[in-house]
Amino acid sequence: MPKYSNEDFDTIRERIIGLGEHSARKSYYPELQKRIAELEEKQQLLMDMVRSLEEKETQLEEAITEKELVIQELHHRIKNNYQIIQSIMSLGLQNIRNPEEMQIYMKTRGRIEVMARMYVLQLERVQFSKIAVREIIEQVADYYAYNKDSTKFNIQYQSNLQEKISRTTKEPVLNIDDAQYLALIINEVLSNCVDHAAKDNHVNIWLDIEQNGNVLYLKIKDDGPGLKTEDLHKDTVGISLIDALSRQLHATWRYIPNAASGLFELQLECKT
Repeated sequence: MPKYSNEDFDTIRERIIGLGEHSARKSYYPELQKRIAELEEKQQLLMDMVRSLEEKETQLEEAITEKELVIQELHHRIKNNYQIIQSIMSLGLQNIRNPEEMQIYMKTRGRIEVMARMYVLQLERVQFSKIAVREIIEQVADYYAYNKDSTKFNIQYQSNLQEKISRTTKEPVLNIDDAQYLALIINEVLSNCVDHAAKDNHVNIWLDIEQNGNVLYLKIKDDGPGLKTEDLHKDTVGISLIDALSRQLHATWRYIPNAASGLFELQLECKT
């Protein structure tokens, strides 16, 4: 083992922990200071970025809140507008004396009522842009139950969808536009059933919905006199609406009259 003098130990100690001319600490200290300065600079940049992101997040949250308030106000006004239109039409009924004109007026008011119901139903949904087919049918049927003389008719609704829903946990839905179209089609068919029911004092109406894959089959049947074949070719508002709305839905429909009843069938594709 080599022998070291006290001077040698002092020199070694100075190089390890000192700041002498030959100190190891002195050789890396400037580089360390440089690295620390670089890290501090990067830290400051990160802090500036975080503050900038926080400011933008606050601005975004404020913008979202403002837009949500605007949308809520818009929906509120649209809902009110529906109510105002219905009130105006109700006032207009007081000045109509001709039974045929009153019937036309009432049908128009009924169409607006169905559209308003679909809009309110849309607002109540968790999934804002989708409405279940089952709910569409129930809403229109409820409208007739509460707004028409129900002593003249009885509406029964049956469906095989519940069994399928329980197995697949999915339910056929339509976007809001298609929901409006389907609701108006059902309204026109039920209106025809009820109008003809008045002649026979009472009529039973059956609504049946079935699903095969993505295809829905809607059937509306009544035991009233129904329409005649030649009536289907008349240029009436009801038939024209069913034709136009079915095209919008890319659906097909047909009406099968007979001596004892009438059967309306609609076939359309639907998402789940």
